[in-house]
Amino acid sequence: MRLFIAIGLPEKIRAAISGLQKRLKSENIITAKFVEQDNLHFTLKFFGEVSETKLGKIKTTLQSTANIAKFGVSLAGLGAFPSNSNARVLFISTALGGEQLKALQKSIDEKLAAVGFAPEKHYENHITIARVKSVINTGELNKLLKNKKLEFGTFTISGFSLMKSQLTPNGPVYETVKEFKLLE
Repeated sequence: MRLFIAIGLPEKIRAAISGLQKRLKSENIITAKFVEQDNLHFTLKFFGEVSETKLGKIKTTLQSTANIAKFGVSLAGLGAFPSNSNARVLFISTALGGEQLKALQKSIDEKLAAVGFAPEKHYENHITIARVKSVINTGELNKLLKNKKLEFGTFTISGFSLMKSQLTPNGPVYETVKEFKLLE
């Protein structure tokens, strides 16, 4: 099964991000495969294909990682991978709370590495919103990438989920395998 660890987003945050996606489409700024509103999330770790026999070890390890207190994050700004001048992926990043999010990801990575899963090579807090096929209006995209006033809201991260992803011709279908709550 194809697994990853994610933090879901509240509806109001997903709706705000969806507004930007609609703008990118309607103003003909890019052509892209946009992430569906219901699938927007932070990925903390991507496993890829994992055998059923390793699932129990992952769940046990993640349960011991959930000993971090819940925390708030604020989402603002648009970014691009690999760079603003060569946008292949557009993403939203954290304005506040990013250090706690990185600490949570690092804790998860370290505990999973101790039981045989390779750590992430480079982790950056982000929510993928689009996989860019082509940039149509470079000037408008650059304005959005430089706009420090693009804000999407604030919310409390109170847990994370082990997710299963099934790839289909219509895009990925996500299913929650197990939820893990952070401390109050």
